Amino acid sequence: MRIVLGLEYCGVGFCGWQSQLQGCGVQDALEAAVSVIAGEKTSIIAAGRTDTGVHAALQVVHFDTTANRPLTAWVRGVNSHLPAGVAVLWAREVGEDFHARFAATHRGYRY
Repeated sequence: MRIVLGLEYCGVGFCGWQSQLQGCGVQDALEAAVSVIAGEKTSIIAAGRTDTGVHAALQVVHFDTTANRPLTAWVRGVNSHLPAGVAVLWAREVGEDFHARFAATHRGYRY
């Protein structure tokens, strides 16, 4: 099944969105938390990336899993394993044809 999450994060203390060898990306933290709840290694696909220290008010991501969990578990459970400053806001189950990056219709930035 494919799950979509909406999340927000404060980029302070992270080396951007993308996974890094040092494990300092927001993606690293989210993949670790989702993997705990899923009970399997999970890879996250995001609608976009942010640079070091940049915040996100709404980042949309998706992942595939064989774990059958209520949507509230993807929100509350994942949040319980995330560091301060990163929060899952909502979760939805979608079809296999959904792709967070390609489904994005808007990206907004404020500096």
